[in-house]
Amino acid sequence: MSWEIKHKDYAVYKRNPIVQSVVELRFHPVLEVTQDKAKLSRFQEAVRVDFPVYSERRSQNVAIEAPSNVHISEETNYLFSKVDASQNISISQSNLLLTTLNHVDKEQIKAGVGLALLNLEKVYGACLPIRLGVRYTNIINKAQIESEVGQALAWSDLVADYFFRTPDNLNAKRVMFRSHIQSSLSDEAAGGLSLQYGVHSMNQNTGEIDAFMVDIDRYLENPKPHDIVSYIDSFALDIFSIFEDVAGNKLLEWMSK
Repeated sequence: MSWEIKHKDYAVYKRNPIVQSVVELRFHPVLEVTQDKAKLSRFQEAVRVDFPVYSERRSQNVAIEAPSNVHISEETNYLFSKVDASQNISISQSNLLLTTLNHVDKEQIKAGVGLALLNLEKVYGACLPIRLGVRYTNIINKAQIESEVGQALAWSDLVADYFFRTPDNLNAKRVMFRSHIQSSLSDEAAGGLSLQYGVHSMNQNTGEIDAFMVDIDRYLENPKPHDIVSYIDSFALDIFSIFEDVAGNKLLEWMSK
């Protein structure tokens, strides 16, 4: 079984439930990123106008080569952020990451990755990509939407019935559920897509569902180095089209107003 995505006409809504979008480009290690502070300074200077806030963060990478062979390594991530923290670029010796907290449009992330990638290559030379991923995390908050549209809504107004199914013998209250579907596209050379959806939070007093999560991750192994921004454009359309299948009519109306 594989994804056959029926593309929708791409649109930019006035608002959306995206709480975070992440673009990650993994590449074969470039040791100079952590070893040459002069080059890191050059990279900072190139992006500083748009991303002036600098910080460092340690992270752990876990590689499972076999059930009994787990390799854990640490690396330093260098973060360059906007003043309001709405978006940041992170680079390490093995990846480039763009995180956006106020996602509006795919052009926003294409511009950020384009800036980071251009200057990464200027400073450190060509990077050989291993994997490209674009991920949007949506949190649909029912009470917030009801307040803003001025009417009571059912979850069937906000999420298509197929994605809100539970077994018939379950009470609708106090049910936590998550589903995860991951597969390649019908053209396996185009990579794959992961869709996770389900209850994000629940009112502990009433047992009613407060918020619903839709997390879509589009990825490709060994992308062509010079086509990264073009991949992001097409991945964003794939994610948009899947989300439109999940969204209910009232959610789309709320997004349009």
